[in-house]
Amino acid sequence: MYVAGGAIALVGSYFCPWKGLSIPIGVLGLLGVVGGIVVLLRRRDYRAMRSEYGQADSTLSDLSGEDQGKLP
Repeated sequence: MYVAGGAIALVGSYFCPWKGLSIPIGVLGLLGVVGGIVVLLRRRDYRAMRSEYGQADSTLSDLSGEDQGKLP
């Protein structure tokens, strides 16, 4: 979502006829693209580290049904 929004902002800044508005839109778009890439890489690294330590993804353990009937 961040990457797509940033890419749209970059394209919009390229076609913007006003230089004063084009530069801030382009900077925000670039920050969006870079921020989105950072988020994607961190999620990927987090998932790899969890599997490396033998912890399954929490969404998969929720579906296993082992905790049904137990009170917190």
